[in-house]
Amino acid sequence: MAMQFTLRNIKHILILTILVENPFLEAQAAFRSKRDLVTRPALSRSPGHPGDRGTELASELVARTVNDYLSSCHLVLMTSRRSDLLESLLRKAESIVENPHPRRGLRMGTVAVQVESAMAAAPSSRTALLQGLWGAADVSCRAIVVDLMDGNDRSVFRFLEAGLSERPKIRVLMLGPEKGAASSLLHPALKNSISAVYFSVVGTNSSWIEVVRRCLYCRGGEAGVEPLGPWHSREAMPTEEALFPDEFRNFYGHRFRVVTLRYFPFIEYTRESDAPGSKVSPRDCLDLRILSSLASRNNFTFEIREPLDGEWGVPRADTGNWSGSVGTLQHDLADFSMNLTPTRERFRVIQFSRVYVSDPYVLVSAKPGILPPIFAIVRPFTADVWSSVAGCTLLTGVVLWVLMWAWRRVFGGRGFKLSDALMYPCSLLLEDPPYEPPSASSARVLLGWWLVACVVIGTAYRSSLVAFLTVEGKTPPINSFDDLVKRPGWRWGMKPSTGSFFAYFNSSKDPTTQLVNKGMEVDDLEGQMKKVMAGGYSFVSTKLYSRSVIASQYTDSRGYTPFYTGTREYHHPPGNSWGVRRGGPFLDYLSTKKLQLIEAGLINYWLDDVIRTNVRETRAKGKQQTIAAQDQGRVVLGSHHAGRLLPSSRHSVALCTLLLEALTEAPFAGLLKGCQETFAA
Repeated sequence: MAMQFTLRNIKHILILTILVENPFLEAQAAFRSKRDLVTRPALSRSPGHPGDRGTELASELVARTVNDYLSSCHLVLMTSRRSDLLESLLRKAESIVENPHPRRGLRMGTVAVQVESAMAAAPSSRTALLQGLWGAADVSCRAIVVDLMDGNDRSVFRFLEAGLSERPKIRVLMLGPEKGAASSLLHPALKNSISAVYFSVVGTNSSWIEVVRRCLYCRGGEAGVEPLGPWHSREAMPTEEALFPDEFRNFYGHRFRVVTLRYFPFIEYTRESDAPGSKVSPRDCLDLRILSSLASRNNFTFEIREPLDGEWGVPRADTGNWSGSVGTLQHDLADFSMNLTPTRERFRVIQFSRVYVSDPYVLVSAKPGILPPIFAIVRPFTADVWSSVAGCTLLTGVVLWVLMWAWRRVFGGRGFKLSDALMYPCSLLLEDPPYEPPSASSARVLLGWWLVACVVIGTAYRSSLVAFLTVEGKTPPINSFDDLVKRPGWRWGMKPSTGSFFAYFNSSKDPTTQLVNKGMEVDDLEGQMKKVMAGGYSFVSTKLYSRSVIASQYTDSRGYTPFYTGTREYHHPPGNSWGVRRGGPFLDYLSTKKLQLIEAGLINYWLDDVIRTNVRETRAKGKQQTIAAQDQGRVVLGSHHAGRLLPSSRHSVALCTLLLEALTEAPFAGLLKGCQETFAA
């Protein structure tokens, strides 16, 4: 006799029942569309499930739990073989869908799986089922009900192991015999599950149900089971807080395994031995302050070690394995890593908590040098402006000579020699015009407009000259990768790296970044800083790291440093985070706590305080580098000096112009006189 489901006013509800006969063909057909409704014959009663009151009572309790607390979740019903318990749960699931909890909303869908039939199917069909078993990727809540009444839990857990280990937030409800509660809740398949509850029947026809839940850290920091007491059908349902409590309020002294590498100001430590992967003793740094504050508040401890190969993590060729900290997390040899940069490739093998600080790439170069003061007089205008002024002056002189020549041919009168015409605009520009203006009206109009241009040019020049004489000019700084590749003979480099820094330059498609990568010189920190101080060299580093190094080792007591940090910041990847092994149940806990610290302003405060503390300790130990202040003792001209220099500079230019005019006019006058004497003879 077939059992029909009637669903009213419900969209996107999927009920899939996998039977013994060709189960995966039906599963694939059912998953083609969310609107499909697959109706199958009812599961027949198996000999292992007697129709007793205890079984009905257990299914009723599970159904009420789903209705009250999991009604908006994607639900998976699972049993090892055909059972009347699953039939009872399906009936109750139908009633829940048709009459949902008024405050919980609609459940996303229900999937029923018979494990023995699924395991007997082809591997390709099994993979297709596992991919669609847990619903769409955007489902925010998932729950699974597992029937263990027949005692064949080995196949069920083997089928669930892959799905549950990577989805710790799935809420697991299990029904089974009383003696199997502890072994089922502590099964390795549930090692990452945050919420798991076991319902066991007390006796055959008893009205009591024993409820036991799994706790992640209640047994001295390790997983354990916690009885919630027997439940009677006449009693109220256990509360959601009792069934699914917050497991991260108290870790009961759990010891986390942490892997990391030294990178101040985020990580600083002292190695306890020289052996690879040795334990380290952390020193004051940003990540230690974050972790210590969480440990003291939520009662856990931690042990920090270096990765065996001393690398951050890059993929091994054609193996799928990673090196360094990433590989340690990939193989579950550590729980999380501090200060690990998220990248697209790393997301495929591990998970990341939220980004808590941004540390972009910058360029560290020597401070721009001071330009010679002798050239201050031409510095107010750029070369292009000076060229434009000279060209306009010459053109105005030529036009003036042409206008005066044409006026003399038409109207007569005095004309201009070419040298006089060329010098006339120059005299107006230098604010020393001749006493006799030209007689031609067109020439006067031309010179009137040129005089207006001279006023604008002179005003701009004088104001800029005052500024340039007051503040010494310096060479252009190195701010970006474009400045690196455009500066002739300039070199650059970075520290040895096997992490995201290395991946950024080797995977970038930007042409300028590729040019920078080709010319990159690799050297240790001391070598890089020596090259920068020698000049003509830039050190590519992260902003916070270079800031802490310069402040602690290359800044004197007066705050002077010979280094300049470029203004252009290259943000890739998005920032610094903590890597977490796949399926780590504490991932959301770490992200939430970091968000609280960010909103409280503690991250930025701790970061600045760590750098200041390190600077004081470094200076107290006398580890500063010898710094020569190159521009100390220089005399900087004030505005009153500039005011005195303006007249003298103007007269100097006028004198040079007069000498040039005398030198150019005397040869022409002698040549003209010689020609006249020759013709007279």
